[in-house]
Amino acid sequence: MKEYFNANLPVTTIKFIGILLVSVIFQLSGNWSQYFMLYPHNLVEPANYYRLLTSHLYISGLFSWLSISLFLFLSGTIIEKYLSEKETIRLILISAIAFSFIYLGLNYRSHIIFSSPYGGPGIIMWAYWAAAIVLGFEKWKSHNLFEKIIVIICCLGVINFRFENLGLLVGQIVIILSVGTWSFRKIRRDSQKSEIESAEIV
Repeated sequence: MKEYFNANLPVTTIKFIGILLVSVIFQLSGNWSQYFMLYPHNLVEPANYYRLLTSHLYISGLFSWLSISLFLFLSGTIIEKYLSEKETIRLILISAIAFSFIYLGLNYRSHIIFSSPYGGPGIIMWAYWAAAIVLGFEKWKSHNLFEKIIVIICCLGVINFRFENLGLLVGQIVIILSVGTWSFRKIRRDSQKSEIESAEIV
């Protein structure tokens, strides 16, 4: 197992997990959640658009960080076998921002200022799960038993939708489908490129 992780260490994911840890420590030092959370009324407040990203860094405590980090790390071992560092970062950022705008747009209440705040890296985890599932099944035969178990765990995780509000539900579905489609096109495009290069060598 040590040899496996030495060869398949999800470096970009580990960096993101580190950022989440810094965020947890920062939040434990004081009541900073109000500056991280995303509120529906932020839709009409451009000065608060930084929350499109910071809301995904909010974690309530170390236990939550540990559980989320484990899922990110495991799915990251699948994802980073096929995605470059730039592609993985793009996956995180685009998923976070796209979900945030969907959440704001569908939950906006002009007459209820503090309704349904959002905070947490859950949507990043769902994006990871979606990518790992598609990449994992597309290359199923090439994966070892450990990797296949990870893909199955991702399948079990991705179906656990949250139904607190319309924005959260629709946002999850859109991100999962979008990331899944992008991952499928990505792996197919890479496979076709490899076949062309192999044919040229022959």
